[in-house]
Amino acid sequence: HKRTTDTPTGSPPGYFTQSESAIVCNTSDRYYKQESEKGIIYNDKDLNIDWGIPEEKILLSEKDKNLPTFKTLFQ
Repeated sequence: HKRTTDTPTGSPPGYFTQSESAIVCNTSDRYYKQESEKGIIYNDKDLNIDWGIPEEKILLSEKDKNLPTFKTLFQ
């Protein structure tokens, strides 16, 4: 469908799809710097996001499995 979303600079984007053929592409207004990369664990208890999918069906990269909580990231 070629739909796009804009995430404000500095905001953490979160993506969820139930399609096996979806392609998600995130763009930025800045050049990539690995040392600036941050993220928040998807199942942060304080954020309490209902992703609408059973825990055992969630697929994450190894990097995303080890992300900190929101509080930890901003301490």
